[in-house]
Amino acid sequence: MKPYYEHNGITIYHGDCREILPQLGVVDLIFADPPYHEKVAWIYQEIAYHAKRILRNRGFCYAYCGAHALPRVISLMAAYLDWFWLFTIDHNGANPRMWNKRLMVAEKPVVCWTNGIPTQDELEWVATDWRGQKADKRFHDWGQGAGFAFEHISKRTNLCDLVLDPCCGGGTTLRVAKDLGRRAIGIEIDEENCEIAAKRLSQEVFEFREIEA
Repeated sequence: MKPYYEHNGITIYHGDCREILPQLGVVDLIFADPPYHEKVAWIYQEIAYHAKRILRNRGFCYAYCGAHALPRVISLMAAYLDWFWLFTIDHNGANPRMWNKRLMVAEKPVVCWTNGIPTQDELEWVATDWRGQKADKRFHDWGQGAGFAFEHISKRTNLCDLVLDPCCGGGTTLRVAKDLGRRAIGIEIDEENCEIAAKRLSQEVFEFREIEA
């Protein structure tokens, strides 16, 4: 595979995750924000299937999802990984409407799995609900804020560990990994997003200090 971008331990591959994931070796953590549309729900299964092989023993796999899709997402991933927890990110006062059910949605769920059951000695205390994080649309139409990623990547990995984002979009996970001194691999099917993420990673200054739950 020829990387689209590669510098200081951060690599971006432009292509379909179904073609690139089978070619990857072991990673220490997976942190993904796939598209939430039902027609591409297969991405969650693809991530979990390959995580069983490439995610280190007792490593963590996080995946953002839409609340409407939780049962489907869980059923697709449960065949391959061990359930850990359902985290939620508060929308910071925003209440997107789910018109077909007349619901004002205040939180975004993040499913969390492991590849084997961690021992208590391997775990650190983290809050189950993340408060005060705004979406960040500067780099992607569906971009997330970086605070939740910063908190959990810092707690679940060590310096120089390898983080994988199989749907890296505008590069939030990769940027967080870089700022934390981790290595990272991103996969992105849209070349324009690859270019945005590459430019973002070329900046040498930290982008945030969002560490409050």
